[in-house]
Amino acid sequence: MRLLRLVLLVTLLTNLASAMVADSLLPSPSNIALRSFAFPGWGQYSNGKPVKAMVFAGTQLTLGYSIFRQNQRMQHALGAAQAATDTIVRYDYERIASFYENDRNKFIWWSAGALLLSVYDAFVDAHLRNFEVGPSYEEKVGTGVRITVWF
Repeated sequence: MRLLRLVLLVTLLTNLASAMVADSLLPSPSNIALRSFAFPGWGQYSNGKPVKAMVFAGTQLTLGYSIFRQNQRMQHALGAAQAATDTIVRYDYERIASFYENDRNKFIWWSAGALLLSVYDAFVDAHLRNFEVGPSYEEKVGTGVRITVWF
């Protein structure tokens, strides 16, 4: 009887220790959120969602390029305004520069929003990593059509 208790205790402790080690190898949700903040898409990739990672990284790269390009256009328009001798032409170039500046600022805000969404998405996905939805019921209807209902 004592031997059986000892075997059960050792088995229980071994299973508990292996579960703790497996959980400690996974990054914490905060760590994953910081990864996503450092480089958008890294947190999603750490969560095992490579498609989401590519979408977030691509969005940030596109917005970053747009910010850079609109800033270049604004600087070019400001340089042309300073070089203009006619006041009407100078005014036109200043209006164009103002448009590019406003456009650049919109892209900055969009980029900040996309970054926060990326961080939030990675954080929530990390928390829900081991979440079990429940049993499902699947039934094939016709040829190649499958209906899945989650309870």
